[in-house]
Amino acid sequence: MGAPWHNVDDKVEDAFKGLIEALEGNELAGYTIYAGKSGTELTGNRIEVFCTRAAAEMAGESDVFTGNWYCDVEISLVGNYGDTTRAERSTASSALFDSILDHQNLSEQLNNLGGVADFRVYGGEEGQGQGLDVGEITNEPNGHEYVKKLTGTLYCRPS
Repeated sequence: MGAPWHNVDDKVEDAFKGLIEALEGNELAGYTIYAGKSGTELTGNRIEVFCTRAAAEMAGESDVFTGNWYCDVEISLVGNYGDTTRAERSTASSALFDSILDHQNLSEQLNNLGGVADFRVYGGEEGQGQGLDVGEITNEPNGHEYVKKLTGTLYCRPS
């Protein structure tokens, strides 16, 4: 099986970044996509993808590691209130989150459009074939910035 870790968090972030770039339309043209956390303060209209947790899947009575992971991911649309109107923010968030949530085969899209080698996404417990068990979409204003965030858990395997 090889090493079990294989930087699964980075691969989850890169897969979602690749998918968003592949599906990006005019509604998201003014947004920069970032994968992972940065030591530099990010500014401007942006999409942030961050894997917050990776939990190993264990099976059997002796809790043997299967090689698969449950990865919690946050995808945030962030920008300055003064740079966009409410209608523009609404259009951008719809374009971003619909591109992720409308796919019946999100796992296939992440595997094909995500562009990450040695990484596979599988259907989750709740949505076989979809790959992402959606948590919630929240609004989390941060000073002068708006933050609209989608959370979910991805079932995947690095190799």
